[in-house]
Amino acid sequence: MAHLQSVIAAVRSGDRASLCRLGSGTCPHDIQAADPAAWPRTDPTVIGTRVDEATRNADGSWTAGGRVLELCGTDGLDRPYYSEMLVFADGDRLISIGTIYWIGTRIAERDTAGVSSPQPLPCPST
Repeated sequence: MAHLQSVIAAVRSGDRASLCRLGSGTCPHDIQAADPAAWPRTDPTVIGTRVDEATRNADGSWTAGGRVLELCGTDGLDRPYYSEMLVFADGDRLISIGTIYWIGTRIAERDTAGVSSPQPLPCPST
């Protein structure tokens, strides 16, 4: 959860560069594509977590694995969102996929070909 707190601090400060240093290589593209008016004014609520186990690919390489944080809240345009953030180790630091959490990123579960993803939990009313 320390990584999430760092992400939240970067969002509160409005520092896009700091935010993307916490994210994967897609962060600059994701943040550029996001509506600037939707930048959240309130922190997300963690409504669940799950472990994404590291697995071996057919080519012998490994997936990183990590922890998926299930987040919900309201963006800067007062639109509700449900999003998932995968936090994983990259060497000696933690980074995330879904760092721009208010855009509704979902993290696919492995071995679910032909099976629909679980429905998000309801976000508690604030």
